[in-house]
Amino acid sequence: MRFYKNQHQFYIGIDLHARSMYVCVVNNSGETVFHKNMACSRENLELVTDTFGKDSEVYRNTIPQKFSDPATLKMVNADLAMFQTYHDIITKLEFQI
Repeated sequence: MRFYKNQHQFYIGIDLHARSMYVCVVNNSGETVFHKNMACSRENLELVTDTFGKDSEVYRNTIPQKFSDPATLKMVNADLAMFQTYHDIITKLEFQI
């Protein structure tokens, strides 16, 4: 199994629900720098990604390589597709605002 070896300044974990999301951000030393249960909104998602996610898209593209189990890989790809959809929607909204 190949492992991703590049370091990032921050790592973002989001537990996304219909009306809320729990966000946890750790730095490359493993220290928690932000954790909060937030309303699920475009503004809150942008706040987190604009503050901590400068290189998250590059990292996102390497995630599927870490999973060999077909069922897990299918769930991971579905989550990544959802994140990409949100990214596309937010990008379009930014141009309309």
